[in-house]
Amino acid sequence: FYDPNNPTPFSSRGTKVNLKHRKVVQYVNYTDSFDDVEGHGTHVSGIAAGQAWNNYGDYKKYNGNANDAKLAIFDIGDVNSSIPGKGSLHPPQDYNYGIFRVLYRSGARVFSNSWGSSTTTYDSHTAQADSFMWDKTDALLVFSAGNTGCSSSCFMTVGSPANFKNGVTVGASLNDRQAWLAYYSSSAAGGAGDSQWDGPQYSFRSIASFSSKGPTPDKRLKPDVLATGWWATSAASAPGSTSEHCAVRGLRGTSMSTPQVAGFAARLRQYFTEGRYYLAGTVPAKRGFVPSGALLKAMLIHSGQPMSYIVNSSAANAPYTVLSTTAKSSSNSNHGYPSVVQGYGRIQMNKVLNFAGPASLYPLSLFVLGSSNKSQPHFASIRNNTQVDSYSFTTPSGVQHSIRITLCYSDYPSFSGTTNVMVNLLKLTVYHPRSGVVYSPYLPTGLTASNVQMVDLAAELLMPNTVYWVNVTVDSKKLAKAPQPYALVMTGKIVYLNDSFDSVYKVQTHSATYLTAGAVTYIAVLSVVAAVVVGAVCFFKGLSQQNKQSRSCCSRDKGSSSGNSTSNSSSFNSHSLDHSSPERQ
Repeated sequence: FYDPNNPTPFSSRGTKVNLKHRKVVQYVNYTDSFDDVEGHGTHVSGIAAGQAWNNYGDYKKYNGNANDAKLAIFDIGDVNSSIPGKGSLHPPQDYNYGIFRVLYRSGARVFSNSWGSSTTTYDSHTAQADSFMWDKTDALLVFSAGNTGCSSSCFMTVGSPANFKNGVTVGASLNDRQAWLAYYSSSAAGGAGDSQWDGPQYSFRSIASFSSKGPTPDKRLKPDVLATGWWATSAASAPGSTSEHCAVRGLRGTSMSTPQVAGFAARLRQYFTEGRYYLAGTVPAKRGFVPSGALLKAMLIHSGQPMSYIVNSSAANAPYTVLSTTAKSSSNSNHGYPSVVQGYGRIQMNKVLNFAGPASLYPLSLFVLGSSNKSQPHFASIRNNTQVDSYSFTTPSGVQHSIRITLCYSDYPSFSGTTNVMVNLLKLTVYHPRSGVVYSPYLPTGLTASNVQMVDLAAELLMPNTVYWVNVTVDSKKLAKAPQPYALVMTGKIVYLNDSFDSVYKVQTHSATYLTAGAVTYIAVLSVVAAVVVGAVCFFKGLSQQNKQSRSCCSRDKGSSSGNSTSNSSSFNSHSLDHSSPERQ
């Protein structure tokens, strides 16, 4: 985050912005200007968009997911103790106007939030988050699910505002075996040797048992997606120091998962705004468009892959649960896909974007609708109860490949305390005229339909050289607030789209975009900035660890004054949000 030439623009009201700063264009020191003892805010900011100064030493390999993006930071934590977990969070009472819109004015469009409360009802803060995304259609809020899960039950533990409708709620998956070897040496594990970390559970296909689970009280599916949260290595602050420094550390929690997803969302946004779906050197003028937050959310969810295990502890040969993706999932089951434990699974960006790689894996075909403004191309909306938007596609002859279709939209905000959260309810179906079969989104038993719907058409269900219809309609005439914009994403091998779908962005096999692994260039000024609201998720109890020494994830301390992204955290005790204070392991 270091910049020797431009000062960090500190302001308690968010009135200062310095777009020349190489990393931090805004720092709203709403409570103070320091990081906590554990450096939570520095760490999560580094995961989202950190970049080693001049690629210094070995630190460049810890650059963030959107390492050329810039940051707008809102500090809501105070530092009133040097003891981990003894500070507190003091966000404004109105998240919409007090936090999100302040950062939005600086140019932030993707918001990473590793904090929240344990209140699971749809409260005023949940409604404020939904209201922001309804009003600011080009913005996306990303919130951590929380760390109050467990290996067996612990359902309905996603708190406010992560239980919202319109943004993305992120749970935690594991890192791979090498990370476990790095953080748990043979001596620490009792000298049994590295073989004790060879189990199949030590992989990114496993869910961290501490990750909070859905559903919401009104029976919507949460979390939405998963990303690596056990372990993640990122920037470290220097407690109590005001000198410049460069260091990294490892932490765990859904706090760490969230900025990874936000970083990928920034990449997706650039992909569309710059028209990167064409081969290098062939991008036609004015083919980029500003995607809606709903489209970014749809792309993330669409990329999701099912998980195989739940890991129950950090012990050697850790006990784990094998997950069944074929079993029928329900509102109180760990199994099935999607489910209230994993949502739509681990995000995997090469399922929706083309990257440089083996020809056998790439390219893929991508079709989307969902610009943020009706004056732009690729905008879609439902205006009345009788409207039916239909898009047909034709499968190729010969061998078939699976097709996935995802609908997502930002719904009108509900009232605090309501149990009927959905205001508008759209419906996605896929129709096969030849057989009369209608394919509908899969929904776990006991859950209600929401503003995220997905239809997976397995290869064995598809007939060659056959027309299918994708329909978007109003479900049960529930359209209380019109018009309702929506986003649609489809991937799969097809040979033809009808004229209505021709206005959709298409990345066909012959014109695929190849992005190198680090291909996030500076996302121009008012579209680049990723916002980080700093502060740990305060109900994360004892989930941090560094150098094999256990510490609380919601600790407090001072960080560097060099403009490092900072955080302060502990409890929402000043807002009567009914959540407990963090504690050591």
